[in-house]
Amino acid sequence: MHHIVSDGWSVGIMVREISQLYAVYCKGEPSPLTPLTIQYPDYAVWQRQWLSDDRLHAQSEFWRTELSGAPVLLDLPTDRPRPPQQSFKGDNAPVVLDAQLTRALKQLSQKHG
Repeated sequence: MHHIVSDGWSVGIMVREISQLYAVYCKGEPSPLTPLTIQYPDYAVWQRQWLSDDRLHAQSEFWRTELSGAPVLLDLPTDRPRPPQQSFKGDNAPVVLDAQLTRALKQLSQKHG
């Protein structure tokens, strides 16, 4: 998981909880985790209410002022020259699974849905 979407503390919690869930689900037991009292949609509703028209305008103006004069493109050091036209081309890394492993994975996925 990329650090832009999480922090070390949160990843630790996530790994611990996934491990707990995996252990109990392997035994056919229910989740030991306490249901959360607030979910992300609750936060989204609160944020939408908090960002009223006036507050949203004030926040937008603050950041426009704060970031005025900032460069459009940062000239950071790279391991190779930046191409004149960004392509967004990705790459792939082929993985070959032998027939025995493929069968075992199919059986496992069918068994566990």
